[in-house]
Amino acid sequence: MTITLDDVVCLLHLMIRETFLDHDRIDKEEALDMLVEKLGVTPESAMAEIDKTCGNHVRYSYLKRVFTDEIRRAWEADGDLEQVTLHRRFAMRAYLLYLVGTQIFVDTSVTYTYIMYMRYFDDFETIHQWNWGAAQLAYLYTKLSEGITWNTRQMTSIMSLLTV
Repeated sequence: MTITLDDVVCLLHLMIRETFLDHDRIDKEEALDMLVEKLGVTPESAMAEIDKTCGNHVRYSYLKRVFTDEIRRAWEADGDLEQVTLHRRFAMRAYLLYLVGTQIFVDTSVTYTYIMYMRYFDDFETIHQWNWGAAQLAYLYTKLSEGITWNTRQMTSIMSLLTV
């Protein structure tokens, strides 16, 4: 018995067509640039977050703070449509990165997600064109492979797919 692509589609309603997510790990400098450019945070704040997570990750608590700050800034820039749009885009990217880390590429043993997924949120009109379903299935198989070794104490990821 195993997990199939049909399980991912039926239970999570993720797309299984279009372009496969193709990414490599990013270095510290690229992660810093992505946070500053795509979330609108200061370089100092981004560097502090990267240092706290000891890698190219961002904590969920940090994403929540960015989201609420950007929504507040959008609200305060009420008269300037360009500024409102900019801050809403920053907030939306923080929210999407949070969703990717907590719903698609789930690892319940950590409280952060990888910054590299931010590259798929450049253009909001093309997010649906990425093959999130197949990427999630590949990720789930990796976690399943880790979980069946003799010295594993716990499994992480979406356990509902394993139990169904």
